[in-house]
Formats: sequence, structure tokens, C-alpha cells
Amino acid sequence: MILSQSQVQNKLKEVPLMVVGIDFRLASSSLREKLIMTAGQREQLYRDLKKIDSGVEFMALETCNRVEWLAATDEPRWMGEILKARILKMWKDKKVPKSKRPEPFVFEGEDAIRHIFDVVVGKESLAMGEAQIAGQFHHSCREADREKTTGPILKKVAASAGRLAKAGHRTGFRSNQKMGIHGLVTQFFKLKKKDAANYQIMVLGMGSIGRKTADLLEEDESIRVLRFNRTIHPKQKGKWIPLQEFQNHLSQSDAIVMATASGVPVLNTETLPKALTAKKMTILDIGIPLQVDKALQKASWVDYNNIDQLMDLPGRQEKEPIGLAELNAEIQMEMTAFTRFCVERKREMTSIISKLHERRQQMIHHRIPEMVEAHLVNLDKQQKKQVQHFMKSIINDYARDIHGTLIEAIDAYGGVNYD
Repeated sequence: MILSQSQVQNKLKEVPLMVVGIDFRLASSSLREKLIMTAGQREQLYRDLKKIDSGVEFMALETCNRVEWLAATDEPRWMGEILKARILKMWKDKKVPKSKRPEPFVFEGEDAIRHIFDVVVGKESLAMGEAQIAGQFHHSCREADREKTTGPILKKVAASAGRLAKAGHRTGFRSNQKMGIHGLVTQFFKLKKKDAANYQIMVLGMGSIGRKTADLLEEDESIRVLRFNRTIHPKQKGKWIPLQEFQNHLSQSDAIVMATASGVPVLNTETLPKALTAKKMTILDIGIPLQVDKALQKASWVDYNNIDQLMDLPGRQEKEPIGLAELNAEIQMEMTAFTRFCVERKREMTSIISKLHERRQQMIHHRIPEMVEAHLVNLDKQQKKQVQHFMKSIINDYARDIHGTLIEAIDAYGGVNYD
């Protein structure tokens, strides 16, 4: 379809962006994990969205604190309602009672980009100012790029978010490396172990959060930390223990931190039976999704906790972090720049498509009829009509190809290199 100038102007909104999702304030860990998708499920959702808006861009941000879906679309409000309905349907399909399904939040336009920027710098985190969320957002952007669901708008969001993450460090807002889930885990165990002089914690999963958690816990001299991982790099031999050997250490341990990221629960009543525990085992599950199955969560020989319990820690956020005012000013500048990018992209596309449409109209309504009359004088009226029809079809096909090529070129404007 060839778009007219008015259609193009109406098609692109000033900030064609929306976000729908839930976070730790709205939904428990068990509800959040039900929205985590595999790559195949994300691909299917993207295909469904393209049937509604062929130019849609999509990415999913999935962390232990939140699940959010971002879409760049010509109709943010409409797309927001569609994706909100999809979230509610996922809960329904997974037998979540209607009374337990919270209303997902939806942000559109400038509200959407402000929310995204606030999330990336850690303003919306369980531990305000945490550094991990910026890396998690960057990872989600790379996933969307690999899965070919992203595009110029979301790539521009990624570039802006990267600059704001650096600004967070520069302003001092994220200067404390103890901020984050790992800091809350440490605070949790200070309360849990009370005055115990010797307290052994097994940390399962040596990803970024697992490593930081283990390092921070070990700063307490009364805590001994054992590190476990599925794979052991030669440099970590003697420091990390193969995950399959964790049962050998259960009887001497007081607690387990689950920082793995398996698609299915790692711990259950078979992998952690009562017979292997010498005392009631404290488990803190910070995995994505939850790494302990429901039966073990309720077992009499474990004291099960997850992210939800970290929300109730005393003094979790007692004062405003350093550098917040300066960081807010940086966010406002990035918002202004992002809006300008969207407006300039719209203006450039509108101008180019308008000229293409004008030339096409001139060609099919004037140049072709004049050329046929001037050079094909021996043809009768019907034959001339057929020639004109054939030539107009060629021009229209060519214009469609040019239209697509131009959009691809404009889409490339403002991209980001994830490497």
C-alpha cells in the first residue's frame, strides 16, 4: 500500500512507545514468574502483534523484581490494552484465580519513556539505586536484537538508557556497590542468623547476582559461604563446587540462596529431602523464575523465603539516595532528546514519502497519458488504455519497492551497537 502524506502524518505518533507490566509492588514472585517467556513464546507473541501492527517493535524485560513488555507502535494506547489483556489471559490459563490477578500498569508516549528511564537507573527498584537493572535491561535489548523483534525506536531507547546508566554512576546515585538484591540478601541474613557465631550459607548459581551475593555475605566473619555452579571454569576450581554435589554439604549448612536461572525448579523434595538436613533449612529464592518447587516451599523441614520477604526488611529505603536530583535532570535531557529523535524521524519520513507520492501521481496521471498519445498514435483507444494500465502498474510496483527501501533506511537511523 502507498501511503498518502496525510496518512503518514497520522501514522507516526510523537513518541510511539508503550510499556505494560507488573513489578514487586503489584504482584508476588509466584505471579511474576508465570509471565516469564521462552524465546519461542516471545517469537509467537511478536508474530501475533505484527498481525495487528506490521511495524511493531517488541522486547521483554524479565528480572526478579519485574516483568515488563515494551512495544514501539503507531497506536500505543491500543497496543497497551492488547498486551494487558494478554498478561491477564496468561494468568487465567495458568489457573490464577481472578481475585488474585492484579491490574498491570500501562504507560504510553512520554510517560512510557520516563518510566523506562526510571527503571534503568534503579529508581523503581526494590533496592533503589541498584546497578544490576541496567545490565539486565541491556541483556534484554540484545535478546530482542538477536530475536529480530526490535527496531529503530527501541534501539534508540537502548542507547539513551546506556547513557543514563553511566550518568547514575557519575552522579553518585549508584556509587554504592552494596545496593541491589545482594545487599538486601545480606541484610536478610543478618536478621535471620541473629547472634550465631558460625553460620554456613550455600549460594547456588554464580551469575552476576550470585557472585555479588556470595562476596557480600562473606564480609561478615561469622558467615561461611560455599559457592556452587553447574559449570566450573579452570580459574574457579577449588573456589566453586559443582552444583550436583550440593547435597553433600546440606547437613553442615544453615541456609541456601537460590541464584540460579533454570527454566524449571532446581530444588524439590527429591533433591532436598528431609533426611539430608540436620536442621530446618532456610531458603532464600532470588532466582528467575522461582527455583524451588511448590511442594518444597511448603515442606516442614524448610523455611522458604523469596523476593517478597525482602520487601519487608526494616529500613529498606530510609532516605533519598545521593545524586537523585542531578540524575533526574539527566533523565529529563534524555527524554527531550528522545522526543526530538521521534519528531525528526517522523518529519523526515513524511517529507520523503510525500515527494515520492507526488512524483508517482504526476507520472501516472500526466506523464504516461501524454507519452502514449505522443508516441503510440497508431493504437486505438482501447489499446492505449491497456498500455497505460500496464505502465501505471509498473510505476506503482516500483513506488512500493522504493517506499519499503526508504523506510528501511530511515529505520536504520539512530540504531545502537550492542557489542
